[in-house]
Amino acid sequence: MKIQTKIIDIIGDRLRADALQAWENYERTKSVLPLAELSCCLPGGAIPVLVNILTSRPRLGAQSGADGNLAIRLCREIFPPATICLVPQKLLKCDLAFEIYYAEGNSEEDPSNVSALAFKSSSDDKYTHCFNELTAELSSRGLGVADIMRQWNYVPNIVGNPETHAPDEYPQFNAARRASYGKMKTPPAATGIGADGGEFTLIALAGKIKKYAIENPLQVSAQDYSKLAETPLFSRAMYLDGGTCLISGTAAILGEESLDGGLAEQTAQTVANIQKLISRENIMQYVKDLPAGNIEVCTLRVYIKRGENPDLAEEIIRRAFPQAEIKFLEADVCRPELLVEIEGVGQLRG
Repeated sequence: MKIQTKIIDIIGDRLRADALQAWENYERTKSVLPLAELSCCLPGGAIPVLVNILTSRPRLGAQSGADGNLAIRLCREIFPPATICLVPQKLLKCDLAFEIYYAEGNSEEDPSNVSALAFKSSSDDKYTHCFNELTAELSSRGLGVADIMRQWNYVPNIVGNPETHAPDEYPQFNAARRASYGKMKTPPAATGIGADGGEFTLIALAGKIKKYAIENPLQVSAQDYSKLAETPLFSRAMYLDGGTCLISGTAAILGEESLDGGLAEQTAQTVANIQKLISRENIMQYVKDLPAGNIEVCTLRVYIKRGENPDLAEEIIRRAFPQAEIKFLEADVCRPELLVEIEGVGQLRG
């Protein structure tokens, strides 16, 4: 089975300048938005599993309520089987995009066995609450936490907020994740990134798919960090039988120490970490019967710390992964000194 992703820009250089106005007036016009591009972008037989709506437009965001939100309603009409989520991050270089994860099976596999789950909470026990909801929903589908292949965690105040005196919430999140996961042998690929506001958002992809947790020889496994009271629990990447490689949020960390330097230096090291992680030499350490070929990066999501210039990172990333679709977002990374984090999806190509 393959889990792949496609990024569709709704507002960008490829579309007419009045696309945003058309979007806002869609219920009257019914005809201007490029819905055909969305509905026809997937290969034949592919089943949409997860649609992330990436938006910088507050009026298209959660403030208006999910039920009344035009972006969510449209996606539900176009992709009724999929789980639709608003990613609580500010987009850079683009106003609105859909990130569509889809499953492709073969004659022996049913791609519908892949589940996408999403939970949000702003309560005092938001992390425990969302992980409990995740566990219960997985159980209702005949799955468990060990079946999670990919997870996104949008953590408010991930490194604290000196302006509001809000404390660092990353340890609290990590404690709830460990309590939920227990002693998982193959934790999922994951991203833990900052989010605006006080709401925690958890999104997960799970299914009965043969998978292999991949670590990076350049980095200490996250669960083995020695200097954190509450350590993270995720794999650096997850290779799925069928050739898909889900790349976790990756930063400029060597061993377990953050790299000094500005955005350009950190981006170059982050790219080098990803290249080593997905190299055939490294993946063969975990997948002994790996078919011929190398992992080609298809899509990337790049998180840039507020106040940094994304142009400094873009040139380095596009030079390293010229074939990849890339989206840039603004967010705090899990350590105050880190300026960039990159995640993505790759596919084995012969």
